[in-house]
Amino acid sequence: EAAVEGARAARQRSSRADADAAEAATALRSARASLASKRDAALAARSAGAAAAALRDARSRGAIPGFRGRLGDLGVIDARFDVAVSAACPALDNFVVDDTAAAQACVSLLRAGNHGVATFLILEKQRHLQRFVEERPRPSAPEGVPRLFDLITPSSADLAPAFYHAARDTVVASDLDQASRISFDRNVDPRWRRAVTLSGELVNESGTMTGGGGRPRGGRMRLLLTNAAGGKGAGGSEDAAAAAAALAAAAATSSVSAQDVADAEACVADAEAALSRARGSASRALDAVAAADAAVEAARQAGPRADLERAAA
Repeated sequence: EAAVEGARAARQRSSRADADAAEAATALRSARASLASKRDAALAARSAGAAAAALRDARSRGAIPGFRGRLGDLGVIDARFDVAVSAACPALDNFVVDDTAAAQACVSLLRAGNHGVATFLILEKQRHLQRFVEERPRPSAPEGVPRLFDLITPSSADLAPAFYHAARDTVVASDLDQASRISFDRNVDPRWRRAVTLSGELVNESGTMTGGGGRPRGGRMRLLLTNAAGGKGAGGSEDAAAAAAALAAAAATSSVSAQDVADAEACVADAEAALSRARGSASRALDAVAAADAAVEAARQAGPRADLERAAA
């Protein structure tokens, strides 16, 4: 009976070890998928940086008439809303051009120099949004929260439709509770169903919610600065400020992407080590089952022999 109980216990340990190994294998697959995603993001960031540099150089030389620059560099917003606008408006990284011909010229330039890929926002195609820009009186969002678009000051009036394209009617909530309350309230006008918090959590009308990760990331847009006299301004010339903002954002993006990749590689290494340990434990547990089964069989064979010996005595 002791041998049988030992075999049963060995099988239970083997089953737990197999489950641990399966869980470790799943964790490794997840870590490898995350690493692949981070590497793709880092590659995309480098590609975007190369494209931005090539386009800024072309603009400085006047090589592409109708090229305006990166959307986030063509307006300002108060620093308080930096993270919110960066989370809610990925289109701020698009490049603004006047017309289709300018966009085609930009694409040709990037292709010819192998400078990476960029997305272009064509102003002449945004004219249908002008009615939202000129809407009067300004629409009032629920609970008195501001509309993100109304917080942006374009560097020129004709850029307003481009910023509306990026922000739409997204509202800025103070926290996630307020954002969820506004987005999921069916009594609220559907135009307000997209909300972003000051810390960058995004709630969409479809019912999705985006947030988490490490520290909130801003930097997609030029910020409105307050000078020593208490006045406000973007500081410096538009071109100089835009270049400085673009360089700072590119540096931050590259640094974060590199760190993300390094962290993901460390996670994969840890997961591989954990899987190796789990498989080793499973193998040893299986050996223990085999040994326990052999002990049971030996005990069964020893029983009849002992009976014969006692009968002979």
